[in-house]
Amino acid sequence: MHSIKELKIICRKKDKPAAWQLDHWGERINRACSVYLTWILLNTPLSPNQITMIGTILTIGGFSLFLINNFTVHIIALFVIFFSFLWDASDGEIARYRRAKGLLSAEKTGDLGAVYVEPVSHDIQYAFMFLPIGLGVFLASGNAWPLIAAFVATSGKLLFRLAECRFDAFKRSLAEARGESVGWVQQGAAQPATLAYFLYMHIFIGSMTFYFLIIAVILHRLDYFLYFYAGGFTALWLYKMWRQRRKIGKLLSDYTGEEQQNFLSNSKAEQLEYVVCPVCKRDDALVVSRKANLNKDWTNVICKNCALVYVNPRPTKITYDEFHKYDFLAGKNVTKIEHVLPKLKARDRSIKESIANFLSDYLKDGQTVLDIGCGYGTLLDILRNKKRISVYGVELGELDIEVAEKYYGLKIFRGSLDAFAADLNNHGKFDLVIMNHVLEHLPDPLEALRQVKKILSPEGLLYIGLPNILNMKNRPEVFFHIAHATNFSPHSLKLLLHSAGFGIIKFNLEAALPGGMELVAGPGAAAIDELILNLGRDYREVIAHIEKARKKFRFLRGARTAVLFFLPEHMRIKAGRLVFLFLKNGWRMFGRS
Repeated sequence: MHSIKELKIICRKKDKPAAWQLDHWGERINRACSVYLTWILLNTPLSPNQITMIGTILTIGGFSLFLINNFTVHIIALFVIFFSFLWDASDGEIARYRRAKGLLSAEKTGDLGAVYVEPVSHDIQYAFMFLPIGLGVFLASGNAWPLIAAFVATSGKLLFRLAECRFDAFKRSLAEARGESVGWVQQGAAQPATLAYFLYMHIFIGSMTFYFLIIAVILHRLDYFLYFYAGGFTALWLYKMWRQRRKIGKLLSDYTGEEQQNFLSNSKAEQLEYVVCPVCKRDDALVVSRKANLNKDWTNVICKNCALVYVNPRPTKITYDEFHKYDFLAGKNVTKIEHVLPKLKARDRSIKESIANFLSDYLKDGQTVLDIGCGYGTLLDILRNKKRISVYGVELGELDIEVAEKYYGLKIFRGSLDAFAADLNNHGKFDLVIMNHVLEHLPDPLEALRQVKKILSPEGLLYIGLPNILNMKNRPEVFFHIAHATNFSPHSLKLLLHSAGFGIIKFNLEAALPGGMELVAGPGAAAIDELILNLGRDYREVIAHIEKARKKFRFLRGARTAVLFFLPEHMRIKAGRLVFLFLKNGWRMFGRS
C-alpha cells in the first residue's frame, strides 16, 4: 500500500493546465484532508461512482439539517457537509489511482453513470443547497424574502452552469467541424484570467460557498448569506451571457458565410432523390415529420392514397447500402465485438427466441432457411438448434458478419439482397425467408419482395417483422430513423405484400420487440381476412396516431426539461437514458470503476 505522500503524487490532477488548477485555499484544505479518506477507501470495493453517490447523499443530508432552527444542529450540519466534500474529492483521486476514465472518456465509452453522477454532485446539489437554508430561515422568522433569495440563488447558479455547458458544447462542435482535437487541455488553455473567473473560483464555487456559510452560521445571519449569493449568481450569469455572445461572434468570424450556415444548421451534403410512394406509386403526400434520430433534418411524408409513411427526399440506394455497411451500428456506439457479446447473451436472444416460437408451426427438418439482414446471426443459430435445417444469411454490416462468423460459426453472404438474388443458383432454393426489421430499411420494398419471391421455393414462406407506426414507443422525432426509408401500418403492409403477390397467413400485432408487428406470408397464398389488417387504412388515422404519440411524450420531455433546464439538450437526453438504464439494471450500473 502506498504512503500518504505517494498517494498525493499519484492521485493529484496532472492533466489540466495551470489556468484550470483549483488552487484556492478552500480547495487546498479539502484536498489535504481527502487524501486520508482516499487511503482508507482504497481498501474497500467501493467504485468512484458509488463514492460520489455517498458524498451526494451526505451533502443533501447536511443541508437538510438547516431546516431546523438550532445553532448546534447547524454546526453538526457543517461537519456533515465538510465530510461530504472529502468524499467528493476522494472519488476522483480513487479513479485516477485505479486508472479509471474521467468524464470526457466516459462519454466515449458509454459510461452514463459517470456522465450523470458528476454533474449531479458538482452542479445540482450545490445549487439546491440554498433551498433548505432559505426554507429554514422562513420557518424560523416568517420572513419570505430569504426564501425568495434562495430560489434566485439556485436559479442563478443553474443558469450560470447552463451558460458554461452550452458554450463548451459550442466550442467543441466548432473544433470538431474544423478537424481540431478537443479535450480539457484545449479548453483550459483558452480560459481567460478574468475578474469574473477569479470571483467564481474563490467565492462562488461550491467548496468556497461552504466557508462563507460557516461565517453566516457563526454570525446568525443566514439571510445575508442568501441575499449575497442570490445577487452574486445573477450578476455572474448575466455577465457570462454577455461575454459569451461576444465570443461566439469572434469564433465564427473566421468562417465564411456559407461555412457558418452549414455549421449552425448541422447540415451535411447528401445525394437525395425525390420519389413517389414505394407501394402504390402515387405522388400525393403530406409531410408528417421533418426530424429523425431526434434532431436530424429528415422529412417523412404520408401517402394520401395508401397511408404509407416514407422518406422523401431520400438518399439513393447506393448511399443506404454504404450506410448499413459501417455507419448503422457505429451510430449506436457499437464498433467492436466486445460491444456486441453482452447483447447476444441477453435481450437479443430472448427476442429471437420469440420469433422462433412464432415460426414453430412452419419449421420442418430438412428445410433450407435464409435470413436477409441476419445481423449477428442469433436467430439462425436458434433455428438450427430447434430443427435439422440448413441456414444461410445475407448481411451488409461488416461488424455483424464478423460476429456471426466468429461467434456462431455461420457462413454469411456479404452484400445486398439484389446481389444475392442475381445468382441463379439461389432461385427457388429456400423454404423460409426471414426479414426481421429489414424491410423498413429498404428504399424499394416492393422490388425487394419480388426478389424474395424468386429465391423462395414453390411452397416457401416469408416471415416479416417490423415497427408498427400505429404503436410508437417513442416520440415521432425519435421513432423516425434515418435508416428507415419506410414506416408501415398493418394496412399499408398488407397492400405491399398483395402488390408483390404474397398473401398473409398469420399475423401478430404485438411482436416481441416493443412496438413491432410480425407475420408469415406465402406467394399466392390465400390471405387471412382480419379486421386488424385494415388498421391504418385512412391516412388521417395514421396522422392522428403520430400526433397522439407526439403529445404523449411531450409531457415527459417537458418534465425532463423543467428539472434539468440548466443542462444542454444532449446532456438532458443522456440523463433520461440513465433513468431508463437504472430502471432496467438497478444499482449495478454504478458498480463500475
